[in-house]
Amino acid sequence: MKKIKVLAIAPYEGLKELMQNTAAEREDIDLQVYVGDLAAGAELADSVQDIGYDVIISRGGTAEMIEKIAHIPVIEIRLSEYDMIRAIKLAQNYSGRFAIVGFPNITKCTDIICDLLQCKIDTFTINSVDEVSECIANMHKMGYRLLVGDAVTVSTARQFRMNGILITSGKESINAAFDEAVKLCNAISITIDRDNLYKQILDMSNIKIAVYDKTHRLVYSNYTYEQLELGSIVKKLPKYLDKIYNDNEIKIMHKSGNYLWSISGMCIKQTSEQLAVFFANRSIEVPGLDSNGFSYKNITDSANDSDISFTTFYSSSESMKSIADAIQKYGTTSLPLFIYGEKGTGKDNIAYTVHTNSSMKNQPFLTIDCSLLNDKQLHRLFESVNSPLGEANLTIYFKNIHCLDEPNQQDMVSYITNTSLHSRNRIIYSSERVIPDMPCSVLANYLLDNSPYSCLTLSLPSLREHKEDIPSLASIYISELNLSLGKEVIGLSEDALHLLQDFEWKYNIDQFISVLKQLIIITDTPYINEENTSMVLTGEKKIFEPKQGKWLSTYGTLDDIITNVIHTVFEEENMNQSNTAKRLGISRSTLWRKLKL
Repeated sequence: MKKIKVLAIAPYEGLKELMQNTAAEREDIDLQVYVGDLAAGAELADSVQDIGYDVIISRGGTAEMIEKIAHIPVIEIRLSEYDMIRAIKLAQNYSGRFAIVGFPNITKCTDIICDLLQCKIDTFTINSVDEVSECIANMHKMGYRLLVGDAVTVSTARQFRMNGILITSGKESINAAFDEAVKLCNAISITIDRDNLYKQILDMSNIKIAVYDKTHRLVYSNYTYEQLELGSIVKKLPKYLDKIYNDNEIKIMHKSGNYLWSISGMCIKQTSEQLAVFFANRSIEVPGLDSNGFSYKNITDSANDSDISFTTFYSSSESMKSIADAIQKYGTTSLPLFIYGEKGTGKDNIAYTVHTNSSMKNQPFLTIDCSLLNDKQLHRLFESVNSPLGEANLTIYFKNIHCLDEPNQQDMVSYITNTSLHSRNRIIYSSERVIPDMPCSVLANYLLDNSPYSCLTLSLPSLREHKEDIPSLASIYISELNLSLGKEVIGLSEDALHLLQDFEWKYNIDQFISVLKQLIIITDTPYINEENTSMVLTGEKKIFEPKQGKWLSTYGTLDDIITNVIHTVFEEENMNQSNTAKRLGISRSTLWRKLKL
């Protein structure tokens, strides 16, 4: 039988001996007893409690004082009716006047006995050691000559030349305290064993857990710091704590190497404190995940310049107000959304704004750029059991779906159909091409049919269609860019503004902001002038407009024209016969023969 290690503080010497004798008769108690009353006993307990004891046992006021400073359980030897009756019977044999004095545990027990025995005994209750001397002095003046109480009251009575009878604890009270200590320690041991079992189970789990208190202190985790990959992620978790305490739950994603970690956080309220619990699960390993093919935003991620630009563009123009209203309303539904717009019209920012206006705004916003993923990555995305597409309650944004070839579009349609992707998550798609201009429209036709999850649509106009808004947009963006660039530009000259309005803006609002940024950087006067504007716009044309190809002569016979084409392609391929033959769809021997002509 396992013995519990007991530290006993006896207020008087006789109790020490009785406890030792009682413990010697038991097989479940390993006892160490010291003598000390009240403050002296509490100080003694504090000095030795950390050397392996399971529990502390003491009596009366001493036990109460020890309980205030102890960090292991404290068991009080309770006064039994037998203890009180023994002391009362001794006092009743005294011929003079007597009373019972003590802390509430003594006087309350006396009152119960008096009610049962239908007798009257004078009692005086004290609540602290400081009251003892004054109480006994008053009793002496009142003619009491015998006092029944605990160790401190009896010793004080002697200072006033009064007799005292000490209320001693009997063997049955000590055994009751030992039994209570054994029961408590066994319960604690069972709880510790169960906690250790749960901890072992959690340690073996693939789901990693981190728990923080309100002071941002990590109070539990089942990962080790040797797991450097996870450790770097956990360091970022405290910045989400305030959001969890406010909203009760949150879901975030973090990228580490080729892995995406899906992390759910929730607030657990206990009696005395609130705890934030994070559950981290590694979702998917995709080669090239560090590329821009996968990206995500969490609720606490700050807005960037493009987010601000989008808000400005669609809220500063009356002609665009209907689109801004639609964006707000689309956030209130969980239906998928198909966004069409030329490059630079703000499709990405619209998708994210729809997400932030939705009921899933506290969940991650995952972007998958179809133009940057190869066939292998797309296959793993649709086939892996750990794919982030298997998550729920995310907003998943598939951008540039027009870049998917027919097999990949068919794979996506199959995945959507078989996994109920639209019912588990909010899905947003975007394309730079209208459906008739797509090389393959399998996915678009599927999304826009009359199925229960058919897409809402949003078509974004180009900046060329709203050139009348350019003066207003320029004023707002100049104000924003002045703040970020530390400049004090007031505006544009009239001629410079006309140049901006006459420009084609092939890449729309993104290109417009880029041009304004360049102009503000090179402008040292209050107004952006025509000369600088013309220079920057000319540079834009050189960079973004395609160069004219080499002129091919159509003079001569068909054979002459074919020979000219072959020589032109041969030059463009840097005289590489293999690349030239492949590009023209002919064999190298045919190419060699044509070049000899």
